[in-house]
Parts: sequence; C-alpha cells; structure tokens
Amino acid sequence: MRKWILLLLAAIGLAGCAGGETTTPTLEPRTLLTDAATKIRASETFRLYVLQEGAPYDFLIAVDENATEAMTVQFRLAEGQYVAPDELQATASVRVGGLGATIEIEIYADGEDQWFRVPTLAIPWQNRPFAPGFDPIALIGEDTGFEAALSSLVELEFVGNVSLEDGQPVYHLRGIADGAKVGALVVGLLDIQGSVPVDVYINRDNMLPVRLVVTQPETASEQHPDPTRWIIDVFDINADPALQPPQPR
Repeated sequence: MRKWILLLLAAIGLAGCAGGETTTPTLEPRTLLTDAATKIRASETFRLYVLQEGAPYDFLIAVDENATEAMTVQFRLAEGQYVAPDELQATASVRVGGLGATIEIEIYADGEDQWFRVPTLAIPWQNRPFAPGFDPIALIGEDTGFEAALSSLVELEFVGNVSLEDGQPVYHLRGIADGAKVGALVVGLLDIQGSVPVDVYINRDNMLPVRLVVTQPETASEQHPDPTRWIIDVFDINADPALQPPQPR
C-alpha cells in the first residue's frame, strides 16, 4: 500500500510540473520588425516626438525669403502629427547660439508643398522648403520611412521584454542601420551618415513600433563625451487629425 501511495504522489507531482511549465516562443527579430513596419504603414495618423540628447546637433535654417541668409541652430526636440496620405505638421525647438535662447520653428507639409515660420523671430509663414525633397508620404512608403529604417537593420539581436517609463510592455531589439534611412524619420531635418546603432521598441500588445533610439558614436568628443542620441517616440496612433494648415500673411 505504501508503495502505491508513493507512486501516486509521484505521478501527481509530475503532472503538476507539466501543467505549470510555461514556454516562451522563439521571437525572430526580423519578423517582429517586418510586422511592425507593416502595421505602422497601415495607420491613418500618428504622432512623433523626437528628443535629442548628448552632443549638440547643428543645422542651418534660412531666415529670409530668398534664402540668402541663414543661421546655425541646435536641434533640441520636435513633436508633430502625420495624417495619411501626405500631411505633416510639427513644432521643433532649437537653440540659437547667437541669441543664447531656444526658439520654436513651426513646419507644415502637404505633399511636397512645404511651409515654415519662426514666431519668435517674427518670421511669418514661408511657402518654401524647410527640408528640400521631403514628402510626408515617405514616412509610410514601401521603401522609405519606417519601412526603410527598420528593414535596413543588420546584426539584429533580441534584447528582451522590458517596459517603458509609461508602463508599455515592449520587445527590445537592437541592430545597426543606415543613417540616411533613419534620418528620414525626422522630417528630413537631420543628415545622419554612415551606419548607426539603433534600439527598437515594439509594443507587445499591438506589435506597433513605439520607440527608436539612434546613437551617433562619432559625435562624442572631449568637450561632449556623450554622443548625439535621438529618441523617436510614436504614439496616438489612429487618433483624430489635429492639423491647422498655415494661413499666409
């Protein structure tokens, strides 16, 4: 009798172990990226928030209608909304060294028709390119924008399951990407050359890309030991459009 009881207990123990065992499916990074790119391309709207950290990033903006005068500014952050198929409106905050102050540049694009203004400097809406050749539709194009940035990643690795600071459960992937293709995600304002390390965060519930972190190692210097880093957040996917096209003055 004691032998049968021991055998029964052992069987129950084995059954309990089998029933409680959980297995984590193998997640193939390339498949995750492909699915994420497909989903973002199908979105009607989304908002982008771009934050620059580390070594400053300088670029030129024209300040007169004939583009004969320009000033050097340092990109800080930008936020805007994309509306399918080809509209984008955003506000970028930049620091002007000569003024020692941060100003805002408002930009709007309807296809290749581009506008921008700088209220702080009393520069009204200008109907001319702020990023020559940029078209918002490129953000979700089959061979451009998110599609190009994510598909260009090589040396892919699955880092793990983590949560962002707002609690979103995400898959964390890491790889190396073509800088020019990643730069297209930030409205053509940035000229990122060569290969750059990129961290991608994909929401585990809806499989949409919600964050990309792009690092430019070569920008580190003795004066700025931390390299330039771009944090690109994607949110409010398929929210109602909230664009306010410019009214020329």
